[in-house]
Amino acid sequence: MEEIDDIFETQLDSGEIPTLMMNYDEGTEKWVDTVAITMVAVYLAQLNPKWEKKWRKNIEAALEFIEKKTYKHKIEDLRLWHFNGFYPPDWEDTGFAIYLLVKNGRLNISKLESLKTLFLGNATEDGVGVWVKDSYSSDNKKNNQWDPTSSLNILRLYYILQIDRAECEKAERFIMKYLSLDKFEKGTLYYTAPIAAFFAKRLISDFSIDSNIFSNAVNNFYQEVVDAILKGLLEATSFERALFGLHIKEIDDGSIFHHGMRIEICYGSPVLCKLALLNLWIGMKY
Repeated sequence: MEEIDDIFETQLDSGEIPTLMMNYDEGTEKWVDTVAITMVAVYLAQLNPKWEKKWRKNIEAALEFIEKKTYKHKIEDLRLWHFNGFYPPDWEDTGFAIYLLVKNGRLNISKLESLKTLFLGNATEDGVGVWVKDSYSSDNKKNNQWDPTSSLNILRLYYILQIDRAECEKAERFIMKYLSLDKFEKGTLYYTAPIAAFFAKRLISDFSIDSNIFSNAVNNFYQEVVDAILKGLLEATSFERALFGLHIKEIDDGSIFHHGMRIEICYGSPVLCKLALLNLWIGMKY
């Protein structure tokens, strides 16, 4: 199959998988520099052991890129990550980077105590928001943004850092408020329901979370999204359909999230669609 051999052809010498930024209103697209798309590519590439072995060299190069794209916190001397150089560090990218680096033996959990302190300092009754806030601002817990899918990915950091169960449940309760199609659309800033359902399902699989209120809510949401797509009640791109192991007619641009309130601007990569197709549709049907 042609897609198997050329799947990483756009990977740069730095290890980065370039990000395609699309403006659907203007009908324009251009390649931009982010760390997020490279992280998602690594994550998808490692879902199937067969393809992970084939792409190991590409994965290692991408992990090297992720490891180097850190933001040095000026006061706390912490390693954080951000979407790109234009934005401050955020907990979603930080959490996903740490998950991948720990999983691949490139980062030791014992080195994250200072990060854990700052993370807990950002915690509220709804969990931790999108942006990393320092510990010196009186309103750092309130002056933030919230997105249920970002919170799902930030929850990875709760589990990796072994945060107290009561604190984890606060974040889980916030997410559960949006785990239905009608409520999700009102709460999302960056993601579509299919993307949210996929990452929610993967979260409970990656951390072996089963038979509790949160995992049940995730499974119900996942099935609701799949059923809505199959019945034609919810639109899904080729990339999104491939994530669920559903048939697609062609590789698309792999759009995975949009630019906040400017929903006409999206970010992705055809690499993501190819990875989803090969790993999930061919190898791991759900």
